[in-house]
Amino acid sequence: MNLKEVRALDYKKAQQKSKELNKKVNDLSRLLNTKYPEKGEMGLTPDSIKFSSEFQEDKFNFRRAFEELRTFNKSYIKLFKKELKAERRNKYNLMIQGA
Repeated sequence: MNLKEVRALDYKKAQQKSKELNKKVNDLSRLLNTKYPEKGEMGLTPDSIKFSSEFQEDKFNFRRAFEELRTFNKSYIKLFKKELKAERRNKYNLMIQGA
């Protein structure tokens, strides 16, 4: 999602899009970790798994989703800086009041 597409969104829609992209990345990450739990001594995925077409496809999907999230966040954070700051401040104030 490029800067023009993010600018077309209002804050609530952009916030929803951010949640969707984060969920997609988390789900794909969880899939990779549960579907391919085997790790070598150094914590790396063994070559026998790494070179399988199924793993490469799953890894490609994860990387594509992660890149989409990174691109979105570049614009989202800049465009909605004030709103995000106010939201963090409100959460902090609620936490302080509850303590």
